[in-house]
Amino acid sequence: MIKCLAAGIEDVALISLDHDLELIPEPGGQLVDPGTGVEVSDWLAAQAPSCPVIIQTTNSRAGHQMEDSLRESGWTVQRIVPYSGADWIYEAWSRSVRDLIVNEIPKSSRHPVQHETLL
Repeated sequence: MIKCLAAGIEDVALISLDHDLELIPEPGGQLVDPGTGVEVSDWLAAQAPSCPVIIQTTNSRAGHQMEDSLRESGWTVQRIVPYSGADWIYEAWSRSVRDLIVNEIPKSSRHPVQHETLL
C-alpha cells in the first residue's frame, strides 16, 4: 500500500485503512505480505497531510497507535470499530466517507458532477 500511495498520493481523495492488510496474490500464485496498517500510518505520518483517513480495525492497540500518529502529524482522522457483520459499513463507514470527502474539498475547487459519471 505504501508503494501505491508513494506513486500518487496527490490523486487520493480519502484513505481507508485497516490494520490487518490482505495478502496480495502474485502471478505465480505466491502471496505477498503487504505489511500492517501501523506501517502505513507511520509512513503517512512522515508525509504532509493530503486527504482524510478513516481507520477501521478491531485491533484496539494498533487502531489507537495509527490514529495517534496520524493526528499528531496533522492528518484528519476518523476511527470506526467494525461491528455486527457488515452493518457498520453502511451505518458508519459510508457516512463517514461521504462527510469527510465533502468537508475536506475546498468549496472553490468543487466541480459539478454529471449524474452519468457516477454510474
